[in-house]
Amino acid sequence: FTQRMIGPEILEETAESVILQDVVGANPLPLPSVIRRMHQMVRAMQSDAMAAFRAGDPSIARDVIERDWEVDRLHWFLEKQVMSALRDVRLLLSLDLTLPECSMYLLVSRVLERIADHAVRIAETVMILEKERTPPEIVAELERMAQQAA
Repeated sequence: FTQRMIGPEILEETAESVILQDVVGANPLPLPSVIRRMHQMVRAMQSDAMAAFRAGDPSIARDVIERDWEVDRLHWFLEKQVMSALRDVRLLLSLDLTLPECSMYLLVSRVLERIADHAVRIAETVMILEKERTPPEIVAELERMAQQAA
């Protein structure tokens, strides 16, 4: 349960640094920052799911599946913030957002969460097909589609 709770969260992550923010503190986490973090995570998940598929590597696939919880948590947090902002104009003002912006962030969050779910499905397929090799023409076609989606 505590792993699903929101508290100190990674706001941004690069090879050189990690920026944390307590998202339940007095200053609410800006929704654009949540979307940016979700986008980073989902892109990495999709890329890693395809790498696992190419290599038939179940360890990479398991990692993709485990990271889905983080995307889910951020989506739930953003959804809670938006719903609270829709009920309380003071929160809406403190987030410095309009109602249409809140709706847009919620929609983007839902789409990113769904893309993460698709990356998980690819990873789960890797786990199922661990003992079998996928025909090269299917791998090539999936690679082409993954490049278009990136």
